[in-house]
Amino acid sequence: ARVWFLAHEVFDRDGLYGPAGSEYADNHVRFALWTRGALALSARVCPSPDVLHLHDWQAALAAVDLRGGGIRPAGFESTRIVFTIHNLAYMGTCDRAALAELDLSDDLFRADGLEFWGRVALLKGGLLWADALTTVSPRYAQEIRTPAFGVGLEGLLHARAEVLHGILNGIDDQLWNP
Repeated sequence: ARVWFLAHEVFDRDGLYGPAGSEYADNHVRFALWTRGALALSARVCPSPDVLHLHDWQAALAAVDLRGGGIRPAGFESTRIVFTIHNLAYMGTCDRAALAELDLSDDLFRADGLEFWGRVALLKGGLLWADALTTVSPRYAQEIRTPAFGVGLEGLLHARAEVLHGILNGIDDQLWNP
């Protein structure tokens, strides 16, 4: 098996997301670089993949690029997108100016786009433009469709309920018990 690594100096910092529980102000740029690098690598080593499985806001930009009017790299026209939500509260929010920094059209700053309470929420791109949505459990898939756990995205998740599936994290020790 071959393993590919993407490395860049923007990730050579203390903490992946930020120091001591905080976030770096340029995380949207950092993870855009990583996501777009992964798409470019995929296009070279596995042209026209059948499925692209994205996790959380850090990779959600791929769904925006492929289906939401982003940079639209070639080779993914028939690729299906699965987007997994581990924690809905982490949305990758940033200022509206981030759209220009990410080479995205300002037209995406709308309620049925990436706008979320006056900010950009990158996670919303995964929720909007993935073919299938998964969560870490069936219960969480139900909970995030309620105001108590939906962090303001419950309406969108309710509208996409037919493609939202909870898959239990871990193994079923009744079916396979090591």
